[in-house]
Amino acid sequence: MGWRRSTEHQVHDKIMHRSWFRSKAKTCCLNRFQEMRKNYVKTVSGTNVLGKCLATSITVSDAPMHRRTEQKIAMHPRSHKNSVASFSCLSQSEDIHMRKTAYSPYFATKISFMTVSSTSECFEALLRSVSRGEKCDLPAHSVTKLDKNKLNRILAAAPHTSGKNALLRGSNFQNVIFTSEAIFSGTVFEDETNFTGATFESITNFNKAIFKGTAKFTRAKFTSATSFYRTEFIHKAIFFQATFDEIPVSSKAVLQDLPSFHRKIFDGATFRRAIFKGEANFAKAVFNGGANFDKTTFKKTADFQEIAFNKLATFSGATFQHVAIFHRADIKNLAVFSRAFFGGGARFDESAFGDETNFKKVTFEGDANFNKATFGLTGPTFDSWSSFHNTVFRGMAHFNNVIFRDKAYFDNTQFTSKACFEDTKFEESVCFDKSNFASKADFKNSIFEGKTDFNKTKFKGETHFNEAIFGLTGATLGGRTSFMMAVFYTHAIFDGVRILEEIDFDKAIFKDTASFVKANFERNASFRKTKFAKDPDFDGVNFDRKTNMRQGNRHNWNAKF
Repeated sequence: MGWRRSTEHQVHDKIMHRSWFRSKAKTCCLNRFQEMRKNYVKTVSGTNVLGKCLATSITVSDAPMHRRTEQKIAMHPRSHKNSVASFSCLSQSEDIHMRKTAYSPYFATKISFMTVSSTSECFEALLRSVSRGEKCDLPAHSVTKLDKNKLNRILAAAPHTSGKNALLRGSNFQNVIFTSEAIFSGTVFEDETNFTGATFESITNFNKAIFKGTAKFTRAKFTSATSFYRTEFIHKAIFFQATFDEIPVSSKAVLQDLPSFHRKIFDGATFRRAIFKGEANFAKAVFNGGANFDKTTFKKTADFQEIAFNKLATFSGATFQHVAIFHRADIKNLAVFSRAFFGGGARFDESAFGDETNFKKVTFEGDANFNKATFGLTGPTFDSWSSFHNTVFRGMAHFNNVIFRDKAYFDNTQFTSKACFEDTKFEESVCFDKSNFASKADFKNSIFEGKTDFNKTKFKGETHFNEAIFGLTGATLGGRTSFMMAVFYTHAIFDGVRILEEIDFDKAIFKDTASFVKANFERNASFRKTKFAKDPDFDGVNFDRKTNMRQGNRHNWNAKF
């Protein structure tokens, strides 16, 4: 039965059973305490604790600081199972900051232990752990802040590679605050590296660092210049909800064009919902795995020129408030920009888009430059496509000298300013159904080899299809071209156009002049119920005899049938 012992008896128990507890506990409970210690470290690492705890110093037989501390034991083998026993390491002039509870399987008795140590003792214990090649786990050693001097001591204590670069194993900097410069240049991070919730208050430099395991920067905050120049991520890099503040002028003098991931190599990276308040530099970076920038915000210039995405690249819902540069970008797999917002100019000139390209419901507030870009893979493809469905171009849309090797969709697209498709080549079908060209539409010298649809499209500015070619030359069959129910509000020019397949302008409306000078219709052309506000100019046109000009006035057009 349970009974309450007096204070004198408790003191007696401490003395009489101290050696007994050590021997029995060491032989019977050592494995349990080791398990408790691991759980203790995990608990401290994931919790916002008050004070300092050195969980790795806990043992059953003794404590690392046994020469300076007094151990107090209060336990009896026949004591009640609910009685409390304490195993404490009490250091002089230090406060108790943490208490952890567990259960001994041998005695089925609740055991609680407490550990304390000063900030300096915690850091020295961390250095000893790092120097032995063990994990660099700052939360487990209750280190919450690092200045430049302490970080340099950690890197100096760590083992080094043959190239004299610091080698950190199992690095955990979760919620650590870097109060001064954080220079990890050339550091090799073995295993998984955790910077979740870390705050970098000054210049941050990971130039030429190597992350051999997953690198976690979730909710990390970079308040000053940040550089990942030529950093190599062997596995995935996670920057979910990370924040990159605008760079102070004083910092720019030290590290130019930052935050910088210039020439960096990623196996896979997540920047989802990250915020770049300053310029973001990813120029010439390489993503060997998936790249996720969904709902990421770029408040200043975002530089992705000559970047290489070897797998999925997704910018769905991303916001580019300033200029976005994807000049000569190489996207070999699926590219997703759906619902993205480009507040400044967007440059995709000379870029190569591979499998599928998704620009659905994107808004371009500034000029969009896709000149000399290539969409689609070379060789046989299986139903690949490029889509600008429901996209809004408020600035000029430049698609000059572009090659679409796959299906292209511009249906319901809004072109508020000039749209340029001069010398563009569509090798597969293309659809501009219900699109709206509010200003000039220029398709001069373009080639449409597949099925082409401009049904119910509105051309409110001048429309130029001079010298354009519809259909394939030779024996290979192309596709029908349709301008059914299209509306041309101003001058429409089809001079010198070559129609190699069937084309119809049925129910189309020309509200101003229409010019087809020297056009060549080699297959059936249909103008049934087409309305011309003014007599069209068909001077020198060559029509196939099956051409349907119902409601037309052939003898005034000087056309050849």
